[in-house]
Amino acid sequence: MRKILVAAVFAVTFGTAGLGHAQRSIPEHPEFLMEDEGYEWVAASRMLNPDGSLNPEFASHQFIDGLEYQSETGCSPMITSSPFPPESGGYFATSLLLSDVAVRATLSEIILGFSPGGDPALLLALSDVVPLRDQTPLPDYTLMEVERMAVGDRLFCEISDGGGAWPRRIPLPKVGDDVVVVGRWTSDSVVRMGLYARTGALAVVADDDESLEWHFSAYRDGPKTLSDMRRHIEKASASGLLDATRSLARDDHYSLARRNLADRIIRLRDRGCEIDVVEQNEGELTFHHDCATDK
Repeated sequence: MRKILVAAVFAVTFGTAGLGHAQRSIPEHPEFLMEDEGYEWVAASRMLNPDGSLNPEFASHQFIDGLEYQSETGCSPMITSSPFPPESGGYFATSLLLSDVAVRATLSEIILGFSPGGDPALLLALSDVVPLRDQTPLPDYTLMEVERMAVGDRLFCEISDGGGAWPRRIPLPKVGDDVVVVGRWTSDSVVRMGLYARTGALAVVADDDESLEWHFSAYRDGPKTLSDMRRHIEKASASGLLDATRSLARDDHYSLARRNLADRIIRLRDRGCEIDVVEQNEGELTFHHDCATDK
């Protein structure tokens, strides 16, 4: 799916109620993220007036219907969708192999906005980005769905409910936080997190420069420290898994190749098996692990 980023110069002073941070003045960041089907995300500064009322000049039905619904009913779910399992099976090791971004960065700006349907979503600007694995691209932003967002005197809430499929995500990271981002690279340099970006995850590095608090993930076994995360990465690299699966990170979500790889690794992890070595022969992967050999 082709992603397009549209940048513009603007400044906002909106804040997010009860979420531990306030929006700062922004010099130049995207007003839109677009995909083949239309808008993927629109900045609140384009969608709303400073008092939180709808901007009549931006009348995309993808967003306006949900925002008008909230104006009439307040914060209450409009759509309940059936939960579906994360592509990674909830394992960090699987998510790492289905991703090609693993970085540490500083959260430098928070840009308020909305995803289709009127759900609030934040575009988090990253600076001082440092790779945590070989050959990882360095993203400029990460896009994060949120439950609540205040603009002026108005409170916007997540109305396209995920049916309980995604864990709650409050408190959110704030400007200045030291963060770890794992996810998929896209051509617009934005790592997606949310209902349809199941490999995306973000952790805040604690003041001890070691402990990790995962704010956006469905991991059953998320690493608790930076050292633990580096061990995961080093082990996957030493076994050959990172090299063998690198091309799959760019495949579409839930593609057959990604599903087959994820299913194999999830089965091994569910059995408590640790992968020692991966052999690749004419595109066929053979996993050697401490339980047996799995093809």
